[in-house]
Amino acid sequence: MYSASAFLGDLSPELQLAIIERLDHSSLRNWSSTCIPYRALLAPHIFKAISLCNTERSASSVDAVANGRHVACVEELHYTAEFSDDSECDSIGEKQGIPAAVSVFSEIVYKILSNLDRFPSLHTLSLDFADFDANTIYWANNDMIYVKEESAEQVKEAQEHLGWTTLIARTFAALSENPRPPIKTFQIRQLPSKEVSPFWDDRFHAFLGTLERFGLSIHGCENCVGWNTNWNTNALDGHLTFVSKLDKFFFNHLKSATHFNLRADKADPIGLEGMRHARLALSPEQMPCLRSVHLENIFVCEGFAKFLTAHADTLESLSMHDCYGGVYDLAEDRIYWERLFTALCNAKPRILRQVDILPVNLSIDDYTDNEGAGGEEAGRQTKNLSEQDKRRRLISYAMLDDRYAMLHDDDVTNVDAFLEGRDQKAYDDLMRIFHANEATIFSHGLA
Repeated sequence: MYSASAFLGDLSPELQLAIIERLDHSSLRNWSSTCIPYRALLAPHIFKAISLCNTERSASSVDAVANGRHVACVEELHYTAEFSDDSECDSIGEKQGIPAAVSVFSEIVYKILSNLDRFPSLHTLSLDFADFDANTIYWANNDMIYVKEESAEQVKEAQEHLGWTTLIARTFAALSENPRPPIKTFQIRQLPSKEVSPFWDDRFHAFLGTLERFGLSIHGCENCVGWNTNWNTNALDGHLTFVSKLDKFFFNHLKSATHFNLRADKADPIGLEGMRHARLALSPEQMPCLRSVHLENIFVCEGFAKFLTAHADTLESLSMHDCYGGVYDLAEDRIYWERLFTALCNAKPRILRQVDILPVNLSIDDYTDNEGAGGEEAGRQTKNLSEQDKRRRLISYAMLDDRYAMLHDDDVTNVDAFLEGRDQKAYDDLMRIFHANEATIFSHGLA
């Protein structure tokens, strides 16, 4: 009878690799403990991606990897910021006789994030703030925060006394300390819309300037203001001000970025200007090397059309998921989808070869008998046209209400745009350019 180790050892290297690639991290660790040869074989897979959180125990483990023989295997570092509430933070600090700032972010965590070059093969860093409790973020000492824009003094005070703000500030301050950051891919997930002073630091901007791939998602919240209300984050002026500064904090400094990913919360889309809206802080001069754009939960706007057309010569991929047009009264710079598609067509993107525009999942059946969206006649026309032209798309329009900033489908505009067909025609024109580019690239490849 063969042992499991001997049996696996008889397999070809290709089959062993196929098995390795299908196992989770726990299984790989268990396998590696069976014998020394497998420990050596599996080390590059076990240590390829390591996790860090802002606790002494987690940081000590990562520090041990940095000082160990497998440090060259580390290619990805995934950091999760863990925080519950300031009362717990203050309690920990009191018991240990240390400031709240240190209790949420110890020096060994700072050491790791400020010396990323200790990992010679590291190319990807992610920061994740998704575990932050919404009630903690939007309330502090029974006072709601984010209601108004903060002054520089208020920003500094929050960093010193508001534990979760301290955690964000020290995280980005540590990254700013890297003189030669090795990473090329940087993902920030669920960033709370709270300004901290490192966002203005030239050293952090230099850090951003070395990146090739940058992704950012913004924390949002439904019913974030209180138990008996339905206000969304877009109803808070502090949040809107933060989002409007994303260019100064991040986007203006992505001088080497080829891939850009931006995702707003599904309840709080970014884009357009005016009441309850946060402008999309993209402009033509940003990211001169840009090749790929992916957006989620965004209002299309004139600024974004200009941003795309400015990159027409380098743009290879455009992906927009759950994005909206907004042409109602609150939106000051409103445009139809037709305008965005036509602007991109006129710019003649010669190497654009991937277009993936997935609107919110609206069913045409919802509009065939909706009296609120143009009445019965419009419903009949919508149904007839959808049956005659199966290719006709319902490209989504939406609106925010002026009090709570809640997101609603703009039913009337959805039906009108579908029946008029201008959005569809402009989209079809863009697809023709896309398919022509595909054919050209394919023929050159064959040649």
